[in-house]
Amino acid sequence: MFWKWFKRQSRPRSALTRCEGYRVDLPGLGEMPVSMRIDCIGASCPRPQMLAIKALEQVGEGEIIELISDNPSSVESLGSLMEVLGSTHAATIKEKTQWRIYLRKGLVTPIKQ
Repeated sequence: MFWKWFKRQSRPRSALTRCEGYRVDLPGLGEMPVSMRIDCIGASCPRPQMLAIKALEQVGEGEIIELISDNPSSVESLGSLMEVLGSTHAATIKEKTQWRIYLRKGLVTPIKQ
């Protein structure tokens, strides 16, 4: 168990990645294009929140950001952060070892695409 954790912590990661042609099926919203992916595996607060803020500055109104995290406290705090920033928490999907959190820039109503 320790070695799996250590390998995840020590591998180099590119935190913010622009996405082209990447789409996800979000519960209640349907299939949506993802504009940016944030990899926060192994990161604790406040790094995921700071990267989410940075990503929101780089995307356009209504675009979707995917944030991947394995830290439960980071996952819990992102919803309230989106309210403060005037953006929307679109969905959180729990997987075996991580969460995928989908954030949408701006306070827009869900539109199926």
